[in-house]
Amino acid sequence: MDQVTPVAATMVAAAAPTTTDAVGSTGGWKEYKDQRGKTYFYNVGTKQSTWTMPPELRAAKMRAEAEAMQRKIQGHLAGGDEDEAKYEAEKAQAAKAALSAQAASSPPASIPGMRVERKTYDNKEEAREAFMALLADKNVGATWSWDMTMRAIVADERYGAMKTNSEKKACLGEYQQQRLKKQREEKKELEKRKRESFIDMLKEQPAGKIDSTTKFQEAFRQLGVDPRWRAIMDKRDQENLYSDHMKELAENEREQQRTERKNKMDACTQLLQIHESISGDTLWKDAKELMKDEEEWKALDNLDQLHVFETYVRDMEREEDNQKREERTAEKRKARKCRDAFKEVLARGEKEGWLHCRSLWHEVFSEVSKLIHI
Repeated sequence: MDQVTPVAATMVAAAAPTTTDAVGSTGGWKEYKDQRGKTYFYNVGTKQSTWTMPPELRAAKMRAEAEAMQRKIQGHLAGGDEDEAKYEAEKAQAAKAALSAQAASSPPASIPGMRVERKTYDNKEEAREAFMALLADKNVGATWSWDMTMRAIVADERYGAMKTNSEKKACLGEYQQQRLKKQREEKKELEKRKRESFIDMLKEQPAGKIDSTTKFQEAFRQLGVDPRWRAIMDKRDQENLYSDHMKELAENEREQQRTERKNKMDACTQLLQIHESISGDTLWKDAKELMKDEEEWKALDNLDQLHVFETYVRDMEREEDNQKREERTAEKRKARKCRDAFKEVLARGEKEGWLHCRSLWHEVFSEVSKLIHI
């Protein structure tokens, strides 16, 4: 005996028609055609006739269609076509919902004079909102046809909110567009969360397990059973996400290496600055010999050692040049002050009369010496 899978059992149960006790019988109504071929309905018990299909007969027809859909679903499942079976189950579920709603809200035709009260709306916008709410309450699908939708909503009092079929179909189209947009946004957000979880999974791996040199296949062997890995269904997406993470990881590793190298070079520069035997005039070979036992120095390769030493020498030369420049500037400033002071003494001698145009240096020297130190 063939076994029924849980998915198949769910689809068959969803398509199963409501029992006769729940929906009632046809109430004696039958369908006929007049001489012109127009359909009318006649009740053999009450002798009543009507052009409109009575609720009991409509419910019976829906129940028969649901039974036919159930048989079709079972046939698809027996043939292994689950996709087609799911589509038929969706149609059957809509028919079943309409059938249940019909039984719950429609009055029996055998009670004379009873009418269904239809709600009235103040304006067209309010009626439109009521109809849209009806579609949402009945969980109308984004791909449902008008026939499937009508069967699910026809028994609700809000079905009459929009007067014409064209208005109802326009509302259905707008509702389905909104639902499709929402589904696309939800799918996009779901994919985003899956991708973020995939990257988080890679970042959580301990050091040494996954690094920038790890190949995709090696990572797959280690992490392929993780649900966050399996959530990305397309292998190309897995490879692209993994490649992007590896690039980011490689850049982070390079940045870390640059930082560590700079810290080591700064430590060696400080050693050169405090070393008493090394100055700006020290030769490279002498500096290597003096620094060879320092741990910080040994942590650098030869090129980095040379770079540190050359940078140190350039800085020392620059510092010495700056110091000499400051000394020359100070000497010039001192000489200028002396000249200004000597000029003041001469001006004073001219004012006091001991300095004139015929004065000789040895005559005024004693007076000048008293005023300034020569």
